Amino acid sequence: MRYFAGEGSGRKIVVNLSKGEDILEGIGAACREMNVKNAMIVSAIGSARKMRYHYVASTADDPENVFVTIDRACEIGAIQGLILDGDVHAHAAFSDAQGRAYNGHLEVGCEVLYLLEVSLVELGDLELKRYLDEYGVCYIDRSRRELA
Repeated sequence: MRYFAGEGSGRKIVVNLSKGEDILEGIGAACREMNVKNAMIVSAIGSARKMRYHYVASTADDPENVFVTIDRACEIGAIQGLILDGDVHAHAAFSDAQGRAYNGHLEVGCEVLYLLEVSLVELGDLELKRYLDEYGVCYIDRSRRELA
């Protein structure tokens, strides 16, 4: 187990993505433009015309991921995640017009249908980064600069 605590949060940011924009690329672009390195995605709601995500399909040591594309109108009820060292890692819960519900790790290729409203909170003084473990799974730790 690892845990990290900071002394305060930074800016509170609202990003509005429009029709046709890629969700992950849009969040990442907003962070780069605003020089946001580390933040929490605390809320995101809206609609999508295409969702790409993956989920884990087994309990094996080596992850077995199933990749799915939903190519129809979806209502996004929640997106949460972390942006660490500029890298966006987000999961979503969403549904289609037939009432089917989905959730999983977002992939590039998710397209906004009408709008998406994303709320971010900077992590203040925390300098965190993702590193790969022996199974190829990302874990969070302090940046190597802080460890030296």
